[in-house]
Amino acid sequence: MADKPLLPETEAACSLVGGWWERRGLPPGGPYVCDFPARDARKICTDNRQCEGRCLVAADIAKGSPALGSCSDSIRTYGCFKQIEDGVVQHVCVDGT
Repeated sequence: MADKPLLPETEAACSLVGGWWERRGLPPGGPYVCDFPARDARKICTDNRQCEGRCLVAADIAKGSPALGSCSDSIRTYGCFKQIEDGVVQHVCVDGT
């Protein structure tokens, strides 16, 4: 299992981990949050717990299907996407924080 990194809560701390500080979420102009590159980006995975961020799959793979995915490029993932939990594709929507 991957260690989930601590999420910096200030712009200065975000900068120290090579991250970007930006507004995210709904409604538009939500809170500022830090996002930064995942060290395990694009590693093959079968569950979110194997990634610093999320275990993602292509949008055209059916929900409920068994699948292999790859770890997200960054720690935070927003919007609607498909991820793998316990080897099975799930559809998820995340609005920001």
